[in-house]
Amino acid sequence: MQSGKKPKQQEKVLVRGVVSDAEGALYGVNIHQKGASVGVFSDREGEFEIELIIGGEHINVLEFSFVGYKNVELRIKSHTTKVEVLLEPEICVLGEVEVITGKRNVFQRFGNLFRRR
Repeated sequence: MQSGKKPKQQEKVLVRGVVSDAEGALYGVNIHQKGASVGVFSDREGEFEIELIIGGEHINVLEFSFVGYKNVELRIKSHTTKVEVLLEPEICVLGEVEVITGKRNVFQRFGNLFRRR
């Protein structure tokens, strides 16, 4: 049985863009098509280029993620070729920080080497 609906045609779209924050370009931002396994990173100028598959079962959304910033999802239409994305810092407060240096283990193993002469 056919429902009478034709499947949507898939279309490849090349999207270029720039990712930045309030202070300028961001290097190393992860950019990928939602639901897909292929992605790219922004370069030193915050620029990127990614080929998306639009239509069919593919999700027409680009996801942008970078440590210390809020993730951004951007819906892409078939005629979209250039985008500019502004990421906002994600503010978190740490309750406690513990630093483990391993110094005790070093002295236990190599104590004779570190003793004053």
